[in-house]
Amino acid sequence: AQAARNGLLQSTLAGIWVEMSAPLWQALQTHIRNPLLRLRWIEDHEKIYAALAARDRRRARSAMKAHVEEVRHTLEKARFL
Repeated sequence: AQAARNGLLQSTLAGIWVEMSAPLWQALQTHIRNPLLRLRWIEDHEKIYAALAARDRRRARSAMKAHVEEVRHTLEKARFL
């Protein structure tokens, strides 16, 4: 952002960096760094990518919906939502 001299992007990223030091963000990061959880989400991303690469709109939509639902369920279970 700085190299591109994009003030808006610099400001946005500065705000994000500040929020990333907040206790809630730190707790979330600790939770989602669980190796089993990460592997499951990587598998989800691979399914999404494969569907996109195959230009299979329905399968991509279905894989993305399943992934978002999985993330939402995981965060709800951890009481982040």
